Amino acid sequence: LDKISKVFKPSQKKNMSNGIGAIVLRVSHNIASETPMKTKRLINSQKFKKVGDLDWEFTESAPYGQILRAGVSPQRRNPILPVRKRALANREVNIGPVAAVYNHPGIKANDYWTRGIEKSQGDIKRESEKAGIDIAAEYKF
Repeated sequence: LDKISKVFKPSQKKNMSNGIGAIVLRVSHNIASETPMKTKRLINSQKFKKVGDLDWEFTESAPYGQILRAGVSPQRRNPILPVRKRALANREVNIGPVAAVYNHPGIKANDYWTRGIEKSQGDIKRESEKAGIDIAAEYKF
C-alpha cells in the first residue's frame, strides 16, 4: 500500500489512513472477542503496529497462540516428560504428580484469527467504501 499511496494527495492519504485505522480497530476487537480467554495473557499479547503510512502488522507474542491456532495431534508413542521438575502435575484438573504422560489427547485447532477477520468483513467493506468515497469526492469528473 505504501507504493500505491505515493500516487495520492496528502488529504487522500489521510482519508485512507483514517479508514484503515478504523478497520484495524474493528479487526483487533473482533480477534480479541474470538480469542480463548482463560487468563487474558493471550489477548494482552496481541498487538497491531503501524509500520508505514498505510501498512499495519499484527503480532502475538504469547508462544502458545500458534499451538492453539494449529492444534496438536494426539501423542500415543512419545511420552511427555518433565523438564524442570521430577514430576508432572495439573492442579486445574486434579492430575498428578505423575512421572510421564503417555496418552495425550491432543488439542483441537482453534483458528480464532480467521474467525475474527471473518466477523469483521462488514466493517472492512463499510470503512473501505467510506474512505473510497472521501477520496473520489476530491476529484472533478
